[in-house]
Amino acid sequence: SNKESLLLVSGWWGIARHFHYIPELAASFFWSCPGGFSLYPYIYTIYLFILLTHRLFRDEERCSKKYGKHWEKYKQRVPYKMIPYIF
Repeated sequence: SNKESLLLVSGWWGIARHFHYIPELAASFFWSCPGGFSLYPYIYTIYLFILLTHRLFRDEERCSKKYGKHWEKYKQRVPYKMIPYIF
């Protein structure tokens, strides 16, 4: 059977290709804040940032192979990977 996949360019996905990682990172940071100023409470946030950034690059490569020229057009339309105007 022929499966249809869509590349979303509206809503959050029109701002950045992996914008949905930002609320997850923000939540982990704010859950760590009551721990104070030591590094220990923020280890999870640091770990999650590394994990999601690595996943972002893997997803970009996989989508490039899956969608081909359509992915290139999508990247032109949505130029930021995760953080608008920064990354």
